[in-house]
Amino acid sequence: MNLTGLGLFGEGLFLPYALVAWGVIVVRIATHRFQRVEWLLLALLLGHHLLEVAQLIAGDGELRHLPDRYFGPVAPLLWLWTAYGLVWLWQWRKDGWRWFFRLLIIAFLLEVAGYEGGKKLVKEYRRGAARDALVAGEAMAPLIRADYQGPARHSAFRYVSHEYYTSRRPVVLGPYAAAAWAVRGHGDLTDFGYPLPEDYRAERVDDHFKEPSPIHYRFVGEVFGTRYPWRLYRRLPDNERHVSPSSAPSPRP
Repeated sequence: MNLTGLGLFGEGLFLPYALVAWGVIVVRIATHRFQRVEWLLLALLLGHHLLEVAQLIAGDGELRHLPDRYFGPVAPLLWLWTAYGLVWLWQWRKDGWRWFFRLLIIAFLLEVAGYEGGKKLVKEYRRGAARDALVAGEAMAPLIRADYQGPARHSAFRYVSHEYYTSRRPVVLGPYAAAAWAVRGHGDLTDFGYPLPEDYRAERVDDHFKEPSPIHYRFVGEVFGTRYPWRLYRRLPDNERHVSPSSAPSPRP
């Protein structure tokens, strides 16, 4: 989401709750029932949002995204109005709308418990893959320390503003930077596009695994995460590149 949609008013605030809460806020302000303490809570909420947006613009030079994690901490401030709105609708007295609103609330709760709850479980399950990579990265660190003989930094490194990389070496290419952090190096993440070649490459051995070319990489060792084995490869300098049958690990059964 971005500012052209519901980003600022829904990002990180659990959208089903946010829609009800903002509706309550608008109605209470329009009917002059908004109390002083509510104005304070609303000022804290919007002030937090504006500061976070300003931080993103100052850091990135433009507003490219609104991360959930930045706005999640103040979500409970909004949910107070959500609870008020649900109770108010449930207690609606007029017969013509009473059961319509109650069915609407039941549908809302089922959506939250079903789709939203299920989506959260899937997300947590996928985070298990992140834990797998982190454990494997920590296990790779001793292999890198024992193998790496290069400098601690790039000798000629051009700093580029608004990019998340440094001159530290060794540079480890992989989906997570745990191995690089453990050896005080730098992680080469595809999201950031590190400008120089990596020193090492970490590959997860799963159904999509493909052995890197032995012309460009030498096998260093294999470690295990929480789900998969991982293989570590050292990138060969140009003057060392050659095909060597012993450089590749034996095929897994």
